[in-house]
Amino acid sequence: MVAACCPIQWATADFLFEPVAQVKTGIRDGSVTDQDVPVKQAIVAELREDIISGELRPGEKLSEARLARRFGVSRTPVREAFKELESEDLVTIERRRGTFVTRLTRAEVMELYTVRAALEGMAARLCAERMTDETLKDLDEIMAGLQEAVDADDGPLFLARDKTLHERIFAGAGNSMLTQHYSLLSAHMQRERLGSLVTRRPGRLARSLAEHQQILRAIADRDGPSAELAMRMHVQHGREELAAALTEQGAADSVPAV
Repeated sequence: MVAACCPIQWATADFLFEPVAQVKTGIRDGSVTDQDVPVKQAIVAELREDIISGELRPGEKLSEARLARRFGVSRTPVREAFKELESEDLVTIERRRGTFVTRLTRAEVMELYTVRAALEGMAARLCAERMTDETLKDLDEIMAGLQEAVDADDGPLFLARDKTLHERIFAGAGNSMLTQHYSLLSAHMQRERLGSLVTRRPGRLARSLAEHQQILRAIADRDGPSAELAMRMHVQHGREELAAALTEQGAADSVPAV
C-alpha cells in the first residue's frame, strides 16, 4: 500500500520541497553536521529527491556501500535512511536481496487517484470559500500559462504549469495539514511519471485545460461545492485516461517506466 494510509508517515512530508536544497548542499560540501541536521535525515532528503525526480528509477537496487561512499559516511546512517524511506513506501527492503526503489502496481496507482480526488476536491472547495483577490489574480495568470502550453502542444510545459496551478489552489485553501498530505501523494505520482503518460494521449491537453477552466470558474464564483465537484471530475478523467494509457501499453500489473 502507498504511504497515504499511514498517518505517522506524514510528518516527513515537509522535507519534500524547500528544505531539500539546503540539505543537499550541506551533505555534498560537508557542511551538514550532527549539530545542524542529523546525517540520516540529510541522506533521506537527498535520496527522496532522487527517487521523486526519477534519477533513481522504480525497481533500481540501492547499494549501501556505494551510497556510504557518496555521502562520506558509514553504512549505518544509510541503512537507517533506507528504513525511513521504506516507511514512506519509496523503497522496499527485501531480506537477503537488498533495497530497491519501490515500483507501484497498477492497483496502487489507481488508489492514489482515489485519494487525490478527495484531497484536491477538498482543496478546491476551501480555496473557493476563502478566495482573495490575490489568489484569483495568481490563478488567472497560471491559467494563461496553461493556455500557452496547449497552444504550443508542449506537454512538459503544461505539466509544470499544471503543478503550479494545483499548488496555488492548495495554498489558497489555507490548510497546512491538507497540503502535507498532498505533498507526499504528489511525490509518489511524480516519481512514476504518471502525468506524462496522460498528457501524451491525443487531445488530452485541450481536455484538461477545459476542465481547469471549469474549476477556476467555480472558484472565482466562490462556489465551494461546484469547485469540489469540478476538481473531482478532473481527477477522475485523468484516472480514466491513465487507465487507458496503461491498457494500451499492456501494463497488466506494474506501471511501466516512462
